[in-house]
Amino acid sequence: QRYTVNLQLKSTKGPAVGQIASAPINVARGCLSTHVVIVNMLDNVAEVKCKYNKIWLEAFKAHVPGRQYVPEKKWWTCPRSSLSDLAKLMEHVGMAVPDEVKLSMATSQSGSGT
Repeated sequence: QRYTVNLQLKSTKGPAVGQIASAPINVARGCLSTHVVIVNMLDNVAEVKCKYNKIWLEAFKAHVPGRQYVPEKKWWTCPRSSLSDLAKLMEHVGMAVPDEVKLSMATSQSGSGT
């Protein structure tokens, strides 16, 4: 398959919390393999920090439900319920998914049935 980078994306709202981000990711696989994104897990949210990159920002906004920008800290947060979407996006663009995120995903999935 062939993927193209769509740099003409306008301000997209993306899916809301609880909605599934099922739209195909329309950026090239591996295109951000050198871009560094730091993810820190807090109680119910993940802090997502990185330098500005238009491709990452537009893809993040379009595919991670419930994300919110924290202007005073200059980072994003996303709810624990969106971690699988964040991981899927990171893997698609060539970033390693932090072990802390994988562990939090596993913990939230195993705890969802109780």
